[in-house]
Amino acid sequence: LYCCNTINIWDYITKVNRESARFYYFLYSPSNDSCVLRPPYKIFSLDIWDFYLSKTLETGCPYDLDIGLAEHEEHLNDVELKQRTKYI
Repeated sequence: LYCCNTINIWDYITKVNRESARFYYFLYSPSNDSCVLRPPYKIFSLDIWDFYLSKTLETGCPYDLDIGLAEHEEHLNDVELKQRTKYI
């Protein structure tokens, strides 16, 4: 049976915060009255990039890892086949 010593991420952050201020965000302000830039978080304010929504008939989804991996393996197989082929 494999046994390893792991620690929860929250326990780790708590432990590190006791020793140093590595995870503190000094520009954070809990009140809305202070002059701190706050990122928009409402759904209507999110802007989805066209890259993630676009599909082309020629290539399919440009960010689909399964398709990219299959094309890469096909390319490697073609290169290996060309290296094995002897020209007379």
